[in-house]
Amino acid sequence: MSTKFKVIAAGSLLLIMSLFLYFTVRFKYIERDYIARLVATTNRIVKDYRKFEKRFTARKQTPSRDDMSSYLKYVHGKYRDIALLAITDDALSLRLSSKNDRFIRSASLFETILKDFTQDRFTVSKTSPFIIRYYDEKTGRGVEQLKFYIFINAIDGLRLLIVYPYTFGETMLARILLELLLVLLVVVIVTAAIYIVSSRKPAEGGARGARTIDLERAGLSASRGGLAAGRDAPNVVYDSLAGYIHEVFRKIKELYETESVSLYMFHSSGKLIKTMELKGIAFMRIDSVSFDVIDVDNAAGMELRNGATMMLDDGKKIILPLRYGNSFLGSVNIARRDGFSGTEVSDIKSALAGILKNIHDYILVNDMMSDPETGLHSKMYFNLRYNEALKSWAGGKDFSILVIDLFSKIEQIHDNEKNKILKLIAPSILEVVKSEGSICKYDSLLAIILYDIKSKKAVAMARSIRESLARYRIKVNAAAIVQLAPRVGVSSSEGAERGQDLLHQAVRQLAQPE
Repeated sequence: MSTKFKVIAAGSLLLIMSLFLYFTVRFKYIERDYIARLVATTNRIVKDYRKFEKRFTARKQTPSRDDMSSYLKYVHGKYRDIALLAITDDALSLRLSSKNDRFIRSASLFETILKDFTQDRFTVSKTSPFIIRYYDEKTGRGVEQLKFYIFINAIDGLRLLIVYPYTFGETMLARILLELLLVLLVVVIVTAAIYIVSSRKPAEGGARGARTIDLERAGLSASRGGLAAGRDAPNVVYDSLAGYIHEVFRKIKELYETESVSLYMFHSSGKLIKTMELKGIAFMRIDSVSFDVIDVDNAAGMELRNGATMMLDDGKKIILPLRYGNSFLGSVNIARRDGFSGTEVSDIKSALAGILKNIHDYILVNDMMSDPETGLHSKMYFNLRYNEALKSWAGGKDFSILVIDLFSKIEQIHDNEKNKILKLIAPSILEVVKSEGSICKYDSLLAIILYDIKSKKAVAMARSIRESLARYRIKVNAAAIVQLAPRVGVSSSEGAERGQDLLHQAVRQLAQPE
């Protein structure tokens, strides 16, 4: 039995169990919420009747039968999920009644309910303002059992009967559908995570020496034969940041009644780029680097980057900086129509202290710092560590950069296949780099920043990486095998001039003949 089949079977079983729990546990709470909505609707109807009656009292008149009929028609029009309305006097003599043909189709059922009402067979109280009754209705398809929620209210010498059908309405049905979709989404995510983890197991066996990556294009998968990787690179760390940020922003919105809460990430161009936003009930994850940007390459931006909280638009907007160690990562922007007072700003800063730290931690190990296609550290992560290394260099601590080009001479491989290959060869690079550097995907290249490594050792590591990767062969199909021909560029702060772009220097080396 294949791994894929096992994971699909486990996911299907998890989905069945989740749906079973939903319908057995969650459904009783859904009905409770529905009943609470009916109670609120009934209270509004009673309140409307008292207003209706006051207009006649002010004119010293008594509502006529036509007036009462107009009122019942008004109620049916405003509240379309009511099955039956009836009014009696204190002696239980029926004065007026009406029904909704959508829920009560037969005259006999209508008369049966009215008979039970006029014979005082419905017992309600202040502590229990409704009862549930089941009635049989004869239709062309046979006898159908219907469930009703029955409310009775005494109003100034009259008794008002309101009967609701057992139906959730469009709002409740939409809510149930969204919850079921959420259950399905969670199961899919968990199943996908299980499949990814199980797929990372290295293949065993094979000769030491040549390593073959079979793209298996017919099966749309990639696997490696020959020498096993031994372990995955520790910086193959991809997880979803959006779900966590959504939950955090939702709590902020509930606590402070905000209009919007946004996450902006700092870009090396000196701008803040909006990446996520909760506005109203809509949560957006934004992939475009130009959708919404804020320039912080100015005096105000410098204050923000140094950790200063900013209030704009007469206190209607707060910008809270996100800092991790000595690095500025971005900001959380909060807007509210009525504005924030100084005390509220202090309270919000205190409340966000723990939240901001969690955002920092997630940013460092999740989407913003890892490439979603390969799981390697991202270009943003490289730029962050590169800037830190430049500061350390100013303090006398050297570093080096390796840039690896694997595919410039290979045209048979597609971009998604390149990502698979990068993920599979990452452990081989890690065997050389160990804990002395970070492996990052930098556009179409691999960039490795080596901490506290000088030129001689960096060149030796580049040679070892080139030799290790040169043993890989790419099996494009049954008749074509391509030899991996890596090119490695090296640069080091040792002997370089201050202000020199070491990354650019390493990339230029790739164009030089070996």
